[in-house]
Amino acid sequence: HLESVGTLCSYNLTVDAETCGTPTETDYRKIYSNWCHEFEKYKLAMKTWQTKHAKCQGGGHPNDVTYQGRAPAA
Repeated sequence: HLESVGTLCSYNLTVDAETCGTPTETDYRKIYSNWCHEFEKYKLAMKTWQTKHAKCQGGGHPNDVTYQGRAPAA
């Protein structure tokens, strides 16, 4: 049981009331805009990956090496 072990972790936490205060509307809009921009980049990256992945699933990779001709003699 944990009671017999004693303290596992101890933290000292300082909260800066100015930093942790309610953001102004301007700050909120800026942060929200930044978040939206990052999310759009993520969506574009996901769409790019999905397009590339779909191409790879459709009948081989463009760099695949194929043998065209008679099978080699054993």
